[in-house]
Amino acid sequence: MMNFWDRQKELFNSDYYKPPQNIRETKDHLFFQFAGNMIYYFVLLDKHTNSIQSIGRTNDKLDPAIIYSDETYFYGHLSPGIIANYMQGGGDLYTTTFFKDLDVTKLDKYDNPIIIKFKLAPPS
Repeated sequence: MMNFWDRQKELFNSDYYKPPQNIRETKDHLFFQFAGNMIYYFVLLDKHTNSIQSIGRTNDKLDPAIIYSDETYFYGHLSPGIIANYMQGGGDLYTTTFFKDLDVTKLDKYDNPIIIKFKLAPPS
């Protein structure tokens, strides 16, 4: 790891180098990201069954970056610039769970990030 910064691109292009990062935890779930092959993946784990509920990629530009968690909630943020670019590219926010009530006409791409607070259903 001492040479990490000098060899960062080589390490992230490797399928064998996938360090967990951005680890967040609630009482029911564990969230983390890892990098591999120049793509960031994110994983949601059910702590009660010790099983993976979902694995995703960051290629969906509307995935909020998870920045904090407490016992019940995850908190994420999303830049208004990303939303503006998504809308200009023909994206539809009104079909998404997080943004269906957002008034995009009042949103400037240089505004502060939007903070999203959400919780997942407890495991059944």
